Amino acid sequence: MNQPEVTHMNPERIDRPTEARGFTALVLILVLAWASCRNLWPDSNADADAAPEVPSMERVIGTVKAFDTSAHALSVITGVGYALRVVRITVPVDVAVQGAGPQPPKLEPGCIVRVELGPAGTVRAASATRVATSITVLRLPQRGRTP
Repeated sequence: MNQPEVTHMNPERIDRPTEARGFTALVLILVLAWASCRNLWPDSNADADAAPEVPSMERVIGTVKAFDTSAHALSVITGVGYALRVVRITVPVDVAVQGAGPQPPKLEPGCIVRVELGPAGTVRAASATRVATSITVLRLPQRGRTP
């Protein structure tokens, strides 16, 4: 009985493809083809099962630059990528300013705020401003501190 040595590998067994490897490769190719073609044909029941579309809401987090009480207009500086942008927001009279603390906070320059904006249909075409649905003051401006 000749036993092959354990110290080296038998090159004949490794290089020659076997039936099991061929079958495994065939199954893998078929599964990948099925997975890639599956998204090409939409499911006929997908439209019936889809949830109704909700209007998209936008959220702006930034620093208050100015708040004009007579025009109900809020200007917020926010970051977009590596740039800063001033967003002008119309604040309806019925929107209350929320925040931590017993008293309602005042919107003044330097406040950090989160503003929920209305759906895309509430943007005024003439002025291209956005309409706020809720405003939350996250941090009040700090007085008397030097950087």
